Amino acid sequence: MTVNLKGKIDIVSRTHEGRVRDHNEDYISDNATLGIALLADGMGGLNAGEIASSMSVNLLMEELIAYRLGDSALAAEMGHNESKLPIEAQVVRRAVEKANEAVFHVSQTQPQYRGMGTTVVASLFYDNKVAIAHIGDSRVYRFRSGKLEQITKDHSFVQELIDKGLFS
Repeated sequence: MTVNLKGKIDIVSRTHEGRVRDHNEDYISDNATLGIALLADGMGGLNAGEIASSMSVNLLMEELIAYRLGDSALAAEMGHNESKLPIEAQVVRRAVEKANEAVFHVSQTQPQYRGMGTTVVASLFYDNKVAIAHIGDSRVYRFRSGKLEQITKDHSFVQELIDKGLFS
């Protein structure tokens, strides 16, 4: 199941600490050849956001590379369920769930990391499509034909207010 997307897609990622924080808790990784793009942004103001974001991205990359190289328990697990989602979408979803479980476990068992959290964006390209999982307010954009388009919608209180017409 090895995939080689070299020369077929370009992955561009950018991060910035913003205007409020003095350090960046973002963690980004990609593998354009295997069609994997990941981003996590530690939740500012909470304990150890940079640990949560790096831990999540590293775990996700491990799982998705293993899937791509045909050495993944995730693929076998996903192949035996009743979901109508493509296997790639199921693999990305389960990889995010596993990363979340790991971050939560560390936050509960190691006092110095209590309460840590992160946003996540995980993308896996396949068959001229992309499976995307995201949590929080980190975003995925697509640049095509000279136009930049936001693909994901924030999971945030502000976005809920916008959706209800109470905020612009």
